[in-house]
Amino acid sequence: MRLKRQSGECLDGFTVDISASGLAVTVPDNLPTGETVAIAFTLIKGDIHQPVQLTARVVYSVCCGMDGFRLGMQILQCSEASRQALAAILPGGAGQAS
Repeated sequence: MRLKRQSGECLDGFTVDISASGLAVTVPDNLPTGETVAIAFTLIKGDIHQPVQLTARVVYSVCCGMDGFRLGMQILQCSEASRQALAAILPGGAGQAS
């Protein structure tokens, strides 16, 4: 997972959890609540690799010791292709992120 800040700085991290309206990620550096970032990652289901790109806002940040910071993110914007990819993996196909 790659997170791009408005300053242009990129942070690599891991997706921890995802839902139709948000996701949690771990990254090495803290980000302030309210910051808007671009996030890109690839969903893998069997032999299918689907890139996902979205814009999200930091809702919370928790220090996770040596693992960096866990950020709770609210999805603000998501392309139709990314929305469909998320719907395919979420329980009940509930990919209604906007």
